Amino acid sequence: MAIASSNWEDMRDNVEQLVTQVNTNTGFHIDKDLVLRTFLVCYGKDVKFKVENFGKSQVDILAQHWSTLSSAISNTFTFLQRQGFDDRTLRARNAVIPIVQYFIQTNQFADIDKTTFGQISTAQQPVVEDILKWLNISLLKGIFGGQTDNLLSGLRDVIRKSSTPTHFPLKEIRIRFKDTRKDYSLGQEAIEGLLESEYGTHEATYILHLLHGRLDPALHYEQDHLYPASFFKEDESLPKKERKAALQKKLSEVFPDPEDIDFAMDPRNWNSVLNLQLLEKRENMRLLLFSWVSWWVGVVGC
Repeated sequence: MAIASSNWEDMRDNVEQLVTQVNTNTGFHIDKDLVLRTFLVCYGKDVKFKVENFGKSQVDILAQHWSTLSSAISNTFTFLQRQGFDDRTLRARNAVIPIVQYFIQTNQFADIDKTTFGQISTAQQPVVEDILKWLNISLLKGIFGGQTDNLLSGLRDVIRKSSTPTHFPLKEIRIRFKDTRKDYSLGQEAIEGLLESEYGTHEATYILHLLHGRLDPALHYEQDHLYPASFFKEDESLPKKERKAALQKKLSEVFPDPEDIDFAMDPRNWNSVLNLQLLEKRENMRLLLFSWVSWWVGVVGC
């Protein structure tokens, strides 16, 4: 930063303002290194984070494109926030860089922070679907773990060659990294392991996002159990020694087979993605209210 700032006196202030803006407006905590690395991927000859890549000629390019770069970074994080990501679930910040590059290259960066992006335009919808699919698989498989220079370089090449405003190169990325340590494919064994991902985990979030696809930016979604978790839990109002027997009795009314009861009592089954969905918060509250009213009507005998 010191070397780069010596070649552009406004650079440090501009970068710090962008970092503060993203942190304040979206809740994502990014740093100056992410901004500079994004510049290298989008405009640099080399993606490696080293001193010689921030000489005067490169910094002149940064100054020239700063307005576009800063807008694209800020709007991309807003776009991701509106698609259900937050500072906790977006655990690989570098995964945002290829998305920023795609939006700059296809000249869509100025519109992606709008709530209607990818919702109304039929041309944009597959783009949003494939971006989210790529990002969720990247996070689910830990693609951005460890050294990322070669990964970012490879992704940059594919995005440069194969992107259009109506096509995010998900297929081409899969082909490029097939049978490498950054392979995007999900085999049967991997899928079976992911099905054990439990409520509230990062893995469950990514899987549910993959299953659901695009979210409506105007709505708020949350993980919810298809069959209520309370049905499978012990009644804590009872003495501790009586809880398990009471739960078994309750479950036996629904599951006559003892093996099914054992299955239902295992949280890995009822508290995993096998029993989860993404539900609009208002709809979830409506269903909870309906369940409460139904229970109350049954109690009072109305």
